[in-house]
Amino acid sequence: MEARDSGVPTWLSTDLDLTIHVRDVNDHPPQFQTDVFSINITEHDSTKKTIQLPKTVDQDQTDDDEEESNKEPICYFIVGGNPLGAFSLDRIKHILRIEKELDREEQAVHIIVVKATERCHVVPETTDFFDPDDDTLLKVVINVNDINDNRPVFIKSKFLVYFVAFFLKHF
Repeated sequence: MEARDSGVPTWLSTDLDLTIHVRDVNDHPPQFQTDVFSINITEHDSTKKTIQLPKTVDQDQTDDDEEESNKEPICYFIVGGNPLGAFSLDRIKHILRIEKELDREEQAVHIIVVKATERCHVVPETTDFFDPDDDTLLKVVINVNDINDNRPVFIKSKFLVYFVAFFLKHF
């Protein structure tokens, strides 16, 4: 950049190197790269209590970002499908936790909806509808695998049985 005056008889000027850093505004929400994340859990299994959910991408955060600490955190919230509180979610670490023992005979499949957002201080509205066109949403399908934990039982306490007997004579 050059600046000049209107001096008489001669004008004076000076040069200055100017560097402008353009900072990206946060105009893109984080996006899941998949619509559905399925996992299998064996009923009554206390060893598998946590599940790492898939990462999101954020078009506002590029590889050119100078420091990881300058990036906005992305928070995950359960926004649907958890009426009994069987699951909780670490918003920052994106770890889904099983809070209650799962029983296949009670419910074979659990479906929860998770929302990714950079607005960590604002809890999103709940929804019972998963919109596959909304990339900020992830449908988590938890399939509960069966173990043989229930003894067979008779449906009725009394049964009526008919027998037909045949006698054969040898000639």
